[in-house]
Amino acid sequence: DTKDGQSKIYIGDIGDNDAKYEYRAIYILAEPTVTENVDITMDYQQKIIYKYEDGPRDAETLMVDPLTGDIYIVSKRETNVHLYQIAYPFNTNDTLIAKKIMVLPFTQIVAGDISSDGKEILLKNYQKVWYWSRKEGTTIATTLSHKPFETTYMQEPQGESICWSTDAKAFFTISEESPIKIKPILYKYVKN
Repeated sequence: DTKDGQSKIYIGDIGDNDAKYEYRAIYILAEPTVTENVDITMDYQQKIIYKYEDGPRDAETLMVDPLTGDIYIVSKRETNVHLYQIAYPFNTNDTLIAKKIMVLPFTQIVAGDISSDGKEILLKNYQKVWYWSRKEGTTIATTLSHKPFETTYMQEPQGESICWSTDAKAFFTISEESPIKIKPILYKYVKN
């Protein structure tokens, strides 16, 4: 959180396969301290209700810019997906509008992440992972407008997640259990 410096967990209720729901939600929780106690109870601190400015969308990619606190959502099902922004700070008393800020030349985007220092961005679909290096003082949209580097990626049966390591020296992917019951494997990709 750019305001209080605390680590937060953002949980997006943003999936909508048929693009029929007008409103979606994002829950923000304080990240708990991990202990040997396996049971951790958490309550959300904020609940954001939002809608897309151009109508319902299916999305699976939720990213938070650690430099600005802005939330970014990438739609999934268009031939050229859309990047939406919910600007920080959030007024949780009103329905917020996710503003479409650009169109990206990708389809089926299922995951993305911004490194904890805000300098590196990943997006993935089922077949590929793309990487952008963000220059100091540039926005997420400006960075994503440049040609990405296509990284090495071991295609997974239902690979719909990606995240940076804390130090951004590696990223991880994992699949859902596939319809044919292939067990998920956590893959680690170390940056060169």
